[in-house]
Amino acid sequence: MTSVPKPFKFLKAHYPALEQAFEATRETDYRSRLADFMSGTRRDYQQWGHEYISHLAANIGKEYEARVAAGQDCGELMQLAAEIVPYFIDNNAEHDAIDLLLVIDRLQDIQKYVTRANFSKVNQYLTASSSYSADQDELEKTLAILFEMSLEHGEFMNALRMALKLDDYERMCTVFGSCTDPLIRKQLAFVLARQRVYIADLEPELNDIISNARLSEYFTLLAKDLEVKDPKHPDEIYKTHLEKSKAALDSAKENLSTTYVSAFVNAGLKDDLLMLSKKKKDHEQWIHKTKEDGQIAAVASIGMLDLWDPDTGADDISPYLELQGPALAGAYLGTGLYNAGITSEEDAAKALLCDALENGEPSVHAPAILGLGIAYAGQSREDIQEVLVPIIMNPELKMSQRAFAALALGMIFVGKCNDEVAGAVIDTLIESTEKDMEDPLAKFFAVGLGLIFLGQQSRCNNTLEAVQVVQGPMGRYFQLTIEGLAYAGTGNVLKMQEMMHVCMESEQYTELAVISMALIASGEEIGNEMCHRLINHLLHYGSLASKKMVSIAIALLNLSNPRVPVIDMLGKLCHDPNPEIANRAVLALGLASAGSNNSRVADLLRGFVKYFEPNGLFCVRIAQGLLHMGKGTMTIQPCHSEKFLMNKVAMAGVVTFVHSLVEINATVLGQHHYLMFALSLAMYPKMLFIVPS
Repeated sequence: MTSVPKPFKFLKAHYPALEQAFEATRETDYRSRLADFMSGTRRDYQQWGHEYISHLAANIGKEYEARVAAGQDCGELMQLAAEIVPYFIDNNAEHDAIDLLLVIDRLQDIQKYVTRANFSKVNQYLTASSSYSADQDELEKTLAILFEMSLEHGEFMNALRMALKLDDYERMCTVFGSCTDPLIRKQLAFVLARQRVYIADLEPELNDIISNARLSEYFTLLAKDLEVKDPKHPDEIYKTHLEKSKAALDSAKENLSTTYVSAFVNAGLKDDLLMLSKKKKDHEQWIHKTKEDGQIAAVASIGMLDLWDPDTGADDISPYLELQGPALAGAYLGTGLYNAGITSEEDAAKALLCDALENGEPSVHAPAILGLGIAYAGQSREDIQEVLVPIIMNPELKMSQRAFAALALGMIFVGKCNDEVAGAVIDTLIESTEKDMEDPLAKFFAVGLGLIFLGQQSRCNNTLEAVQVVQGPMGRYFQLTIEGLAYAGTGNVLKMQEMMHVCMESEQYTELAVISMALIASGEEIGNEMCHRLINHLLHYGSLASKKMVSIAIALLNLSNPRVPVIDMLGKLCHDPNPEIANRAVLALGLASAGSNNSRVADLLRGFVKYFEPNGLFCVRIAQGLLHMGKGTMTIQPCHSEKFLMNKVAMAGVVTFVHSLVEINATVLGQHHYLMFALSLAMYPKMLFIVPS
């Protein structure tokens, strides 16, 4: 009231009578002047102060909504808003100006008032508000305005962030074409490399950066500076000399876990004490201590050790390409691993792996297909699509080959809404029998289909309608998987509520709904906290089925972020009498602390060794490997740039591993444990690139 002139304060008691007089007055100039009098004079209302103007702006918003609903003209309101917005801008109230323009659907007008002085405030507020857009169209409109605004004011880094959020390749190229500063162009190239987006025809130095050709070199230099380059044996991770009782694993299972731990701990460092040790004689080689599918993991681990380095990887893995059986299958998978994230014109991985699919033994096909998906994840290669689609649609092949082909195509076309691939998968599902769909690996058809629409929100609606024709329980499974992935990282509250309803109504799909709920909330802080509260409700009041994947959902919300409350909750779940809950909780501890070397988690895992049965102990060993991933120099968190951007390729790797845990006995604890190598897509060094002048 301090802003209101004194004469008007005395009229407060008579305001109802003035309102009646106003309503009774005909549409004349007098009525207009009376309205101005009751609201303050139109000509000098800005002198009434900020509170009055803010109140007036709120009323304009309400009146606009009422007139739009009634189909009435809003020209007068638009004119009034055009006078108020400059006042807000001049008085450092950019947020109020943006709110008003959002309400009256004229956000594009803000560009006329943005200057170098207030760009930062406008950008920050608009970026934050974009997360709460009503639908996909409103989000894209806001981001497009931010892009144009950033480009106009020479904020190329911010313009690139908006283009990446929009997933608009043309806009990304426009940013590079507009920027002439060589240092900023390098920064832009590093950001695109982190996001796994490749732009061709750049100068050689930028091409090396954007294709990740030198990522291995940078990471090796980091390891040398931190003095962690020397390889570590898994026994140094286990600290077996501190264990009071001998681990109760049979030799094959123990050697398998040792293989994975060595691969995760020494990832990207090009050396270990098992597969690449130069000191061992032929009969002492680690591959001779593994059996069948264990050999696939052992040889493929070379690809993990040589991560991001195709030249060294090809040299190290070439001897195993001359073998047969599981060792050869592992060599094909390893080829995909060391090519992951690298864009090269040579296409050595495609030549080798496609030849294996055409001429190789059927036993090597599944690992080769998975290797192909990992090697070209996010690259939208139509030539590889032509190779894999016939495999999906061939009913004579094993379900593992067909499902992995769908998964590989999901990785390659992640977030691209490729209708041809989606149509091929749906046609296959329609033609498949219920017996085919009972195979545990059949669920990867759903994962592959969902990855195609990762983060694309409502663009998956046509596909959701199409999968309704799939008979049996798998139809609903596909719908929930696609929906969860399409809204991953968006924080969409309505979708989270839908998933919560599924948890409470149907035990059959509870595990999937819990994962989907966590995926949706994973990229947004408020949604993350809300999801934690919902998960607490499930733990207290939910069914046994809902609790099986709760620990994995918690890990998804806290990837490579071992917060104390999270570790405490997962630690309690590890002691659950149900082995499925306990085993998943142990692996969840590994995901939540991946690459952190967290001493508290290390002590917890070491303490579990004497309590767990063989399968549980295997999970403990894997979790120890994840904890010490890259000797503490790596992360698997897909969200970066203050969680504004989500690396879809990295999320594809995490999603593949997480969904494999739904059928944990057939994957991690069964023959297809090598699905764990999909995490290589999410692994990235925790290092800062400084571009010197």
